[in-house]
Formats: sequence, structure tokens, C-alpha cells
Amino acid sequence: MRQIKKGWRLKGEEGMQFAADVVEAYKTASIRRICEETGRSYGAIHRLLSTSGATMRPRGYHRPATAASADAS
Repeated sequence: MRQIKKGWRLKGEEGMQFAADVVEAYKTASIRRICEETGRSYGAIHRLLSTSGATMRPRGYHRPATAASADAS
């Protein structure tokens, strides 16, 4: 995921692509991790996810262990 300079606003096609990238990243990463990778604030990423229609996970969400990770231990 690319870094966005502080104060830059993404518009048009560039903004839509960034939003799609963030929504895709949120499937496997936390909002805080996306913030670190992009240089955007927590509020900016949260707002972008909310307005993009992403299904938000509850606070403190821990993904259930998959069968593959259970076998590895």
C-alpha cells in the first residue's frame, strides 16, 4: 500500500482506487496497521471504510483460529 503525504487529498479516480485498496487491506489487516502503511490518521481510514460500505469488525476483534493454524501448533 502506498504512503500518502500529510495534507494531500485524493480525488477522482486516484481517491477511488485508494479507497478500494484500503477496503481490500482491511480484510486481513487492522485499521491501525493500514494507518502505519499509508501515513493516514485512524479517523481518516475509519471514515473511508465506513463511507465505502466495508463491514466493520467490533472493537478488540480476534480472528478465530483456522484449521491450518490449529494444525501448526
